[in-house]
Amino acid sequence: MIIVKLKGGLGNQMFQYACGRAISVQLGVPLALDISWFRDVSDRRFTLDQFNIQARIALEDEIAKANSSLQKAFDFFRTHKHVVIEKDQHFNPRVLETPDNAYLDGYWQSERYFLPITGKLLNEFGLKVPFSSYAADFARLMGDSNSIHIRRGDYVNNPKFAAVHGALPVTYYEKAMKLIEQRVDNPRYFLFSDDPEWAEEHISSRYKIDIVSGSNATEGEELSLMSLCKHHIIANSSFSWWGAWLNQKQDKIVIVPKQWFVDPNRSMPDLIPGTWIQL
Repeated sequence: MIIVKLKGGLGNQMFQYACGRAISVQLGVPLALDISWFRDVSDRRFTLDQFNIQARIALEDEIAKANSSLQKAFDFFRTHKHVVIEKDQHFNPRVLETPDNAYLDGYWQSERYFLPITGKLLNEFGLKVPFSSYAADFARLMGDSNSIHIRRGDYVNNPKFAAVHGALPVTYYEKAMKLIEQRVDNPRYFLFSDDPEWAEEHISSRYKIDIVSGSNATEGEELSLMSLCKHHIIANSSFSWWGAWLNQKQDKIVIVPKQWFVDPNRSMPDLIPGTWIQL
């Protein structure tokens, strides 16, 4: 069995699942998810269960025996499992040599960990339940459209995340939309954001922009809707990374910020697929 530790928001959970799933498929063993990290945080929750994932919740009985303490649970795994801890944000091919009976702790943000199981992930990251009527109305319009994702929220309001990631400037979106408009006739945009009011005020175009985000769609629905669009302008966010990646149209345009972090010296060289355009 492969056990993968989940942490962070939905996009991060998808990376962690995808890496663990690839190793479990390669070994022909089950995958289990350690969700104990979410017990100690208030602003994140386990949300992968919106999708058709092929894994169970990991070793609840062992974690209970460790008094439901995250550190004690981790010590338990260290004692009883082969623990693979991500040392940096570069792709590490040795991770794919992980043996059975292992525990993975990291973010694993590179498609190189899971490209061989792309077909499985496209199915497993599909929604368990049909779109709500609100989302279904948008889904019918997405085929030849363009998604824009604006991540603000904790990138603005949380000093820790603001110092590391930071919200992208409006100029990034203006340049990206100009590039789309050079390549696409009469583009229509669907905008996704955790701050739709700000986005509506600051993002403008002579072409039609529809705001999708709000209280009427789940996080999983928004990501799935994003993936239905033909082209994408993504944020420095794993959420819209997945929205673009799950779109398997061969001629898609994906525009991504060249600078993923506030610190220009910090990079993630294995995060961005080679066909995506960095601005």
